[in-house]
Amino acid sequence: MSYLVEVQAPAMVISADHEVTLQSDSRALHASLRLPADVSTRVPAALIIAGSGPTDRNGNSAVAGHELKLNTYRWLADQLSARGHASLRYDKLGSGATGLGPYQAEELGSLSFQDTFVRDAEAALAYLAEQPGVDASKLTVIGHSEGGMVALALANGRGPKPSRLVLLEPQYGPILGILESQVESKMKDAVAAGALSAADGVALTAWLKAGVRETIAGDAGSVPVVLPLPEATGVAQQLQTLILVVLYNPKNRNLLKTENELDPLALAAQVTMPGSVLVTCGTKDWNTPCAQVRALAEAFPAGVARLLPLPNTVHELRDVGAADPATLSPVDYLAHPFSAALADALQTF
Repeated sequence: MSYLVEVQAPAMVISADHEVTLQSDSRALHASLRLPADVSTRVPAALIIAGSGPTDRNGNSAVAGHELKLNTYRWLADQLSARGHASLRYDKLGSGATGLGPYQAEELGSLSFQDTFVRDAEAALAYLAEQPGVDASKLTVIGHSEGGMVALALANGRGPKPSRLVLLEPQYGPILGILESQVESKMKDAVAAGALSAADGVALTAWLKAGVRETIAGDAGSVPVVLPLPEATGVAQQLQTLILVVLYNPKNRNLLKTENELDPLALAAQVTMPGSVLVTCGTKDWNTPCAQVRALAEAFPAGVARLLPLPNTVHELRDVGAADPATLSPVDYLAHPFSAALADALQTF
């Protein structure tokens, strides 16, 4: 009598981070690359794309003058390495070692989102596809928050086509509509709590909506900025400053206008490979709530995407358990683990 014993092959050993620089048009992007230790056998690979703001390749950013080291994207790279996947994550324009690249701060107002952030992601994916030991037919793009929309743009753009997309707490609609909704919600909450007068709320809401209209129309710089509440203090001043920085800043108005031209729902409808997309939403994510992310997941053709709610998870992919996220600061997230449900999903996807 003979017995056949099935022996599972060990996962391919993935090397530690290697500091690399890749070229995107006239910009040099600083990045971390992980490849198989033995490049004679090709492995799947993933590009990790950061969310909005000055968030670097590791998922770290400066908050109130202090660096907040959440290491969200380094954790993702670790999950991929443990499963035998190569990976690349990079400092996008305005973050980390890449910084402003060849630009002066005043030049940012002339840049478009597509020719900077989307183009850089395309260059990074092409760079990854060319690396020794990478199976270019098995490329995954993992995009977090705004990076999820960029991942969708890559799936429908030029250059290498990813075979899979992982959209983590993704941007679920055109950016200006989301910003308007989020800021308006903050103002309504402030009025309800008595921290903002109804009259000031009306004035700030009108200014918010005017800024959105001007940005969409491309009127940046042609309309003088006049504060609706020049003597504001407290919460009113905070909200006015938020609107000023987000919508009336000449350095980012064209970036916002051109980013707003990308609609994740329309991009999702163009992805047709069955079972190729994983979409997550944290049940305690205020930035990208499950109700809105569900609408994005349902915009894909039938059978293409799977929506995975992550229990008790906030936007930064941390499981905060029974805690109320409204009482937590980003620094508090460090006391909570990354989502085990997400780690399991990456194992099986």
